[in-house]
Amino acid sequence: MKIFNDISKQLIKEIISDKGVALYNLIWNKKNVSEFKIAEELKLTINQIRNILYQFSTYNLVCSTRRKDREKGWYIYYWTINLNELRLLLVQRKKANLERLREELDTEKDNKFYICSRDGTKLELEEAMEQNFKCQECESVLVHSNNQKRIESINAEIEETRTDLDNLMNDTFVQDAIAQQVEEKIPEEEVTRHKRRKLKKVSKKHKKKKKHKKKKPKERSEKLKHKKQSKNKKSYSVSHKKTKSKYKRHKF
Repeated sequence: MKIFNDISKQLIKEIISDKGVALYNLIWNKKNVSEFKIAEELKLTINQIRNILYQFSTYNLVCSTRRKDREKGWYIYYWTINLNELRLLLVQRKKANLERLREELDTEKDNKFYICSRDGTKLELEEAMEQNFKCQECESVLVHSNNQKRIESINAEIEETRTDLDNLMNDTFVQDAIAQQVEEKIPEEEVTRHKRRKLKKVSKKHKKKKKHKKKKPKERSEKLKHKKQSKNKKSYSVSHKKTKSKYKRHKF
């Protein structure tokens, strides 16, 4: 596991940053880690943490799930390092590096080089002959370089890269890392939704009751109006009769 983590940290430092390495150290052996918890542990803002995680996601090195905070109304993301994708990326990079080292080893073996002792300019034999074995920058004489040490160092890098590839290509190597990831609990969104639906249904019932209560005083007022109108009609009829009787009396 130390070998895998060391290789992973080197790659993350190259493609992301030192802060990315700190984030990896925090959550590589965990699952579903809250972004707010990561920000608190690394003492960074939530926006800084999200920017780092988005850099991870461009290489598919992380996966996430989200849950809505019902109290605050925003989404919280829970992150996990995708170790399988990290392994694939490491294998790809190591293979490309191995091919480059082999090409460099061939050029070192097949050619003779001349170096400027002042600025370190390195030229092949043909280029040195074209310049009359003089440096174009400082015009000092180019000296033959013994590249045996460089060949030895390239061979050492090739062997190291091969061993890293053998470890990475082994399936159990990454499976052990995945098995060590501790899953953290995520709030259950479905339960809260179910409760919320029940509350909505209850609230609708209350609203219906309130509407029914509001209708009653209107009906009463209409009845009262109807009674008043009927009383007014009766009073009008009575008064009309009285006036008629008065007129009749006056005629006699």
